[in-house]
Amino acid sequence: MFKVMKKLKTLLFGSLLLIPQLALADLTIKPFLPAGNLSISDPSLGAPYQMEESGRRAYADIWTYSGISEFGSDIAYDTKGIDIAVGFDYKVSTGYLSASYAQRNSTTESTKFDTESNGYEVKFDIYNSDILLQYIHEIDDESTLGVLLNNKSIEMTQSDSVDNGTKNKGTVKFSYLTYSVFTKIALTTELSLGFLVSPAVNQTEKYDGDFSTEESTTGHGTRVEAALGWQTEKMAFEVLLHNENEQPEAEEGTKLKVDLSGEVLVKDRLSVVGTVSQTAEADVEYKGDKTVGTDEQVLVLGVNFQTNYGTYSIDVRNLKTSSEDDKTQYSYLQLSALLSF
Repeated sequence: MFKVMKKLKTLLFGSLLLIPQLALADLTIKPFLPAGNLSISDPSLGAPYQMEESGRRAYADIWTYSGISEFGSDIAYDTKGIDIAVGFDYKVSTGYLSASYAQRNSTTESTKFDTESNGYEVKFDIYNSDILLQYIHEIDDESTLGVLLNNKSIEMTQSDSVDNGTKNKGTVKFSYLTYSVFTKIALTTELSLGFLVSPAVNQTEKYDGDFSTEESTTGHGTRVEAALGWQTEKMAFEVLLHNENEQPEAEEGTKLKVDLSGEVLVKDRLSVVGTVSQTAEADVEYKGDKTVGTDEQVLVLGVNFQTNYGTYSIDVRNLKTSSEDDKTQYSYLQLSALLSF
């Protein structure tokens, strides 16, 4: 049972907020994130989006999502959640300062278990919060160097029961700090390179309550990203490569991800965005316990609309994962707003 929970935890603790990268784009029509282009899960690479003359912006979005996870033919879960993020960024003489807060709440319940489990049912209530601080230094008009700090907190409560009336409940909590360093280098007026490095982090904690003999881990391996972006006045495209070394203690295998992102201005104030992402993860073993790697595919389609008072967007996403007989599919809806003042 706890082996299945580890797989599910890896998914639920991971990149639930899948922000289109467009790491090298400075389009004013792109409202998704604060000036730092920071993603809740992974900071993007490169320069901030162009601001109004005031140099101040506020950002907010709300997500809803639902999904089904199946482990073999005998075990399945339903997940529903809501995410909220707010941010603020400010132009200073040497670059940009950004601060953001994100909160994620989800509930996952078993919908099917094998016939030998005596009516076993399990539920996970997960609370995630991220406090992000970022500074981007302008090296010159086209190149930047930035650092992102993320104070992450995770709390997961597991409740289970069987037909004979036995019930168990326990909670595990994590709190740790991650940081990333990233840069953008202009090659021409339209082409740019971006790079990012984020050191490995992992944390292991024990449950309280009825699962006090069990422990859980979270974290990630060392991350290195490189991106090539092309941008004109009406469109921007990017190819991004992401490599993450294995982190056995966190049950994370070596990952390789490829992102293809684009944004096109179709009218004066209307643009469409899209992202296709593919991730492959290798198996990893820790203390004789093998965790099977998970492949992931993401498709994003969205629309941005700019007004005199701000920029608003709506997008839909589809996330699929698979590993041997296991598979997951999630659907997301995001509404966001970016206001300059």
